[in-house]
Amino acid sequence: MPRYYFDTTADKKTIVDDVGSDLPGREAARELALAGLRDLARDHGPTEQLSVTVREEGGAVVYRATLSLAESRIEDGEAPPD
Repeated sequence: MPRYYFDTTADKKTIVDDVGSDLPGREAARELALAGLRDLARDHGPTEQLSVTVREEGGAVVYRATLSLAESRIEDGEAPPD
């Protein structure tokens, strides 16, 4: 089984995965990356940007998922921004 590495970025800080996970293929790596991204969003709350980058054992990037949040507070009587 191939080994995949999941590097995560939150609040402009990247944690490089040096252990990896043995998975049956790229689709399984993608699913695990998306699950990890959901966990990051739950743990970090609103933040500028979250991402997970998946690398193969040789170092080639095979998948990247990014989640961004932009928010605006609308006061009573204010028009929402475009």
